[in-house]
Amino acid sequence: MDSECQIPYPILVAEGYVTAYATVALLIGLFLGILAFVQVQSFKGRVVIVVVMVCLFFLPMVWHGRASFLVSLVGWVALGLGSYIFLKWKRSGPF
Repeated sequence: MDSECQIPYPILVAEGYVTAYATVALLIGLFLGILAFVQVQSFKGRVVIVVVMVCLFFLPMVWHGRASFLVSLVGWVALGLGSYIFLKWKRSGPF
C-alpha cells in the first residue's frame, strides 16, 4: 500500500508527510485568534485579525513550497502568541 498523500486534508500535508506540529499551531492560533476577535472593541482591530487569519490559512495553498508552509506555521504561532498576550493584557479569556 502506498503511504503517500492518503489524507484528504491538503492543509495538513506538506511534501508527503503529516505535520502534527503545524496542525496544533493552526488550532491554537485559530482558537486564541477567535478569543481575541471577541475581546477587541474596534472594527479595525477585528478586520486585522480576520485578514491575518485568512492570509495565513490560504498561504500554503496559493504559494506552493516548503517556505510558504514554514511561513504559515510561524505566522500561526505568532498570531497565537500575540492573541495570548493581548488576552492577558485585557485580563480576559479562559486563562
